[in-house]
Amino acid sequence: MKLHIIQPAIPKYRIPFFNNLEKKYDINFYTTETDFLGVKTVYESNKLVLSKGFKSFFNKIFWHKGLPLNSPYRKGDIVVINGNPRVLNYMLLFIFLRLKGVKTVWWGHGWTAGSYSRAAALRIYLMRLATAILVYTDKECMSLAQYQCYALNNGLDSHAIKNCIDKADAPQRGSSGFNLVFVGRITKKSNFEFLLHALSQVENSINLNVIGSCENIEYYKGIAFKLGLKDRVIWHGALFDECEIAQVMLSSHVFVYPGAVGLSLIHAFNYGLPAIIHSDSKYHMPEFSAFRNNINGYCFDKGNINDLVSKINLIFNLDEKNYMKMSNSAMLTISQSFNTSDMFNRFVGMIEDLKS
Repeated sequence: MKLHIIQPAIPKYRIPFFNNLEKKYDINFYTTETDFLGVKTVYESNKLVLSKGFKSFFNKIFWHKGLPLNSPYRKGDIVVINGNPRVLNYMLLFIFLRLKGVKTVWWGHGWTAGSYSRAAALRIYLMRLATAILVYTDKECMSLAQYQCYALNNGLDSHAIKNCIDKADAPQRGSSGFNLVFVGRITKKSNFEFLLHALSQVENSINLNVIGSCENIEYYKGIAFKLGLKDRVIWHGALFDECEIAQVMLSSHVFVYPGAVGLSLIHAFNYGLPAIIHSDSKYHMPEFSAFRNNINGYCFDKGNINDLVSKINLIFNLDEKNYMKMSNSAMLTISQSFNTSDMFNRFVGMIEDLKS
């Protein structure tokens, strides 16, 4: 059996997972240098078939350049294809391989933030083209209630993060005030401006570390200045080295993300940071399913700034015992699942099922 994995791009966080798969299987990866969202492939392997990107039709439908539609795939192989209906030749490949008798896996979101529309219903319907479905989390799998549906519980390389934690020379939490941390791209999706306004309404001893940036970062810095937050917001920029990130995370107490949270929630839990996120599951990415209100964090009513302020104050006023209980629960979430080791085991289990 040969395993084929087709993805628009392979970002850095996927490398440990794919490295493990490469050790286990006779495998080929098909991807592009840069996908239609600007994500760049950073994976290096002699098993990688790399093309020049995507052809766009009105910036709505895309074609993965150079992707083979016939010759490499044989009966007995398993082909794992990114489940994005906007990529036309991915959908055609599902059809061609079904006619050819080659087993396929639809790998993608069961849902994304706000994706409860006709387009989402169409995506779920198209999943039937595949032999099996692979989604990001157990919660999506249960919601879909589809035959031969599997879940990865999308996560990060917890061992690499632990190594950076062990090597870090960061100030201990509590030694420099009380620090919130925001991690991610500063976009409309992240609702970052809302967080700045909430910060202006809590005690002056509560600060905000910001890991991330955007093209109009000066706009947000200007808002922070107008709100009197010049000395309380620390702009670290977009950090990509995990050990640099560790320095900031280890001096922070709480992860706060007022928008549609995704993998950054899992990132924060790796550092034992309780989370404050909004309560509307329909407007989060799948990784939200790792969150447990009052267990590994607090949720606030979406769009309610007074409730966000109250949740920040609530965790700020926790005694050491109850704070550590919540922090340990965040770490336990990661040790049980939502890490690349568990992802690998789940993926292997799926492949073994399909081989039988």
